[in-house]
Amino acid sequence: MPVSTQKGGTKKLGKVHQRIGRLKQKYPSVHKYYDITVTDNGKGVATRASCTHKKGEDSDKKAGVYFLRTSLNEKEERTLWCKFQ
Repeated sequence: MPVSTQKGGTKKLGKVHQRIGRLKQKYPSVHKYYDITVTDNGKGVATRASCTHKKGEDSDKKAGVYFLRTSLNEKEERTLWCKFQ
């Protein structure tokens, strides 16, 4: 993915890393599954950013458990769950 090729876009390497850091801070539950690499031209200008899924990180293994509180009198779990989907 090209790094901000639009006019006025962020191309300075430090600023690109700063933006990536902000995104990691904003989405902590997602960023741990990806590696983000930024390539520069040797003059401090970012030319390319790539994002790859980390091997061995399975998001389904770390899925949460949900507790639903309801005032419905339904006792059958499957029927109750269908009402909330």
